[in-house]
Amino acid sequence: MSDEWDEKTELINNEIILEHKYKLSEAKKNQDNIRIMETLLSLRLNALQTNPDLRKNFIDELIKNDILFIQETKNNYFINDLLNIHSYQIRHSILSVLSIIASTYDGVNYLLSNNFDILKKVIEIMKGTEDGQVLQRFCISILNKISIKEESIQMYLKYGVIDWIVKLLQRSRINTINSFCIDFSSALLANILRAKTTLEFLNNNNSVCRNLMETFLSMIGENLSPTLLKHFIMCLGYLDDKRFNKIKDECRYNKRIDEFFDQFSKINTNNEDEEISKHNILDLCKYVFPIHGKKKNNVYGGGMRNYEKIIKEYETQKGAIVFECFQDEVC
Repeated sequence: MSDEWDEKTELINNEIILEHKYKLSEAKKNQDNIRIMETLLSLRLNALQTNPDLRKNFIDELIKNDILFIQETKNNYFINDLLNIHSYQIRHSILSVLSIIASTYDGVNYLLSNNFDILKKVIEIMKGTEDGQVLQRFCISILNKISIKEESIQMYLKYGVIDWIVKLLQRSRINTINSFCIDFSSALLANILRAKTTLEFLNNNNSVCRNLMETFLSMIGENLSPTLLKHFIMCLGYLDDKRFNKIKDECRYNKRIDEFFDQFSKINTNNEDEEISKHNILDLCKYVFPIHGKKKNNVYGGGMRNYEKIIKEYETQKGAIVFECFQDEVC
């Protein structure tokens, strides 16, 4: 692939995408699952081979050419039909392509342009897949990317994604689960709790809020990975809302945060990397919790705010987009 996205590169990619779209349509009409899988994986390979700095352009071409027939048909039947095929290979290939498209804000808008059917199906597959498996990783990645849209949050609440993630993370304390699932599901959890829709839901469901707060306060005292601990601290920061003051008192929120901060400050580190990680966690605590420093306005707690604007501004800058590719993928 070219290192620059010029007119010639755009033309070549346009031809490649249209060719794949035609093959995909014909394979689906003929119920040729092998050809469907091969076409989707070929499309993914072209995306992976695109210079990381130019991958947004490639995704834009996928959207412009309506690779998944979302705009042409005004529905999601094409994608849902593929996701409903009970074949690991088919689901692997279509989920990997969905994850690629969802890597940009415009891609998320494309996938959600008709309704939330795709989101519902991805949640269903995620829940029905064995912990840590490749399909589950792709599902978590897709849901994490789509969670930047406030409009999508109601689906996560409706289909119990918060409870599923919490239980997954609790199981990970007993069983070995792929670290990608742990890191990105906890990031997804933080994204969901950031949303105004979620905070309103928790305000109307005090028992759910109480259980979440208690879970986070209990687990930050365990030996967690730095990434998981960071996400739990962020989740607790989002729950630091005046609407939940009574629940905070019942859970001894401030006292337990204070105890965690003091205990974590005294942890001995074995090398420079651990020391840096420790200081980053402590700095995050000071940033999030007002009892350890003045909380910066409009960052923690209180909903999405300008998160979508931040994403769009980030995408206007030149930067690499990373597509998931796992060593243990089997097609």
